[in-house]
Amino acid sequence: MRKLKRKTVKERKQSSWFYKGMRSLILFLIIWVGIAAYLWWAPKLYNIVAVLSNWGINRVLSSVGTPPQKDQFGNINFLIVGYGGRHHQWGMLADSIMLASYNPEQESVTFVSIPRDLYVKYPWGWGGRINALFASAYYKWGRDVNYAAQVLMDKVAKITGIKPDYYALISFKWFVDFVDYIGGLDIYLKEPFVDPKYPTEDGGYTTFYLPAWEVHLDGETALKFARSRHSTSDFSRALRQQLLIQKIFEKIKKDKAYLSPSKIKELRGEFNKMVTTNLSLNEMLGFLRYKDKIKYFFSFVLNAECERDFFENLTPGCMMYFPPRADFGGAAVILPIWATANNPEFYKNIKDFVFNITNNVGFLKESARIKILNGIDKKLVRKEYGYLKPMARPTAFLLKNNWFNVVGIANSPQVITGTTAVVIWSWDFKATLDNLRLFLPITNVVYLTQDPYAFGWLSWDLLTDADIVLILGNDFLR
Repeated sequence: MRKLKRKTVKERKQSSWFYKGMRSLILFLIIWVGIAAYLWWAPKLYNIVAVLSNWGINRVLSSVGTPPQKDQFGNINFLIVGYGGRHHQWGMLADSIMLASYNPEQESVTFVSIPRDLYVKYPWGWGGRINALFASAYYKWGRDVNYAAQVLMDKVAKITGIKPDYYALISFKWFVDFVDYIGGLDIYLKEPFVDPKYPTEDGGYTTFYLPAWEVHLDGETALKFARSRHSTSDFSRALRQQLLIQKIFEKIKKDKAYLSPSKIKELRGEFNKMVTTNLSLNEMLGFLRYKDKIKYFFSFVLNAECERDFFENLTPGCMMYFPPRADFGGAAVILPIWATANNPEFYKNIKDFVFNITNNVGFLKESARIKILNGIDKKLVRKEYGYLKPMARPTAFLLKNNWFNVVGIANSPQVITGTTAVVIWSWDFKATLDNLRLFLPITNVVYLTQDPYAFGWLSWDLLTDADIVLILGNDFLR
């Protein structure tokens, strides 16, 4: 048998240092590979955990929640009513009346506020302002706030053509408590907000002021912002109320803690304390399954701010007017356009408007900038009307009133036969063009990116700041 040679002391020391060096090197490499792996995978692991957590929440909501009711067009409709409450002077008058329609397919929520001074017929025979309808129903049927809500829902359905399946009645105190419960709201103001005559509890007035830029609102401040009447018109006040409802939703959606099953139940408990609603816990859970599918908010107010001479100053949604006070016993009320004291409930224009902004949401998303050119032969206009009637301006009024983004009008350098939409950029603006056809006889659509010389006679100043140039042709008169 071969005898193994024993290592010398020197050789054993060299071997020991070699293995120690190798172990240190391997350990060093392991540490740095681990650090690199952590830096590389940590964000991905966080995303994976977030996705799994979100998946878990969605699984809980889909298995526990009841799908909310939808109308025939697939929308989920709410009536939101703000009122003072039983302990507030005139507390059962509806301070704000708001329809919120969620379109799951378009991932959008459309708010439509109805002015509280709108004159309506009451189911029991007489008429009055719509804000008093809520109070009248409440006192007439044994102080039943839920019955009052149902009466108001039926009237809103008759006005807008959309029947809300759910309602949320929010008193001033409950609104303050709920905003404080979720930690307040952050809003952005382009300019300072000033109301020099905000009413106080003792019957006097105080100045309510908010600075420009980023502002944090607690419950009391948010209520003042929503109720302020002397800073702007009652119609813009409704837009502020819509903004706050939107911010509440975004705050709850953003804070993932509110979306755990235990927190949802807690939130529902607080919601029940502060809001009177017919939305059940299961329906609330079912509605939250759409939390990641609400990306757009659109705000509208049915109003009487109808600047007919300058469409630039028109407030979209101008579907109403102020009738003579003498026709209503001296009361200042609002009626739909074409309605009269004898026929106060003419709602066709309002229904068409509301249907368009809740179901044809694509054109709102595109927000295409539109210029309108009058390309109609002046001789034909004189023959048709007996005088040279403006054509581009009333068309701009019509479109802007229906929320198209009209940015200018002008005369066309040439007369054309067929009303034509000239699309300037590569985006096709299909939803906008489809919706324009509901209002105008568009016979031609030309894309300048495909045929840059099709309308070479259009100067650059007529194309600047526009996505679509709409040229009215002779067929427009027909």
